[in-house]
Amino acid sequence: MRMSAIKNSSIHKTSKIESGSTVVNATMDRYSFCGYNCKLLNVKVGAFCSIADNVIIGGAQHPMEWV
Repeated sequence: MRMSAIKNSSIHKTSKIESGSTVVNATMDRYSFCGYNCKLLNVKVGAFCSIADNVIIGGAQHPMEWV
């Protein structure tokens, strides 16, 4: 059985994070969902959001001066 790794984060009691996911420095508002094997790093997930399996959010930075 695999567990989720949640560190320095605030997850609302009505939200769910599936196994294999890593959540670091994140907040997840009410009734949101995170699928299997995701990485959420330094993010704020709002209410009623659904994140699919194998998604990486906050894994890299892009140079803003290129825009």
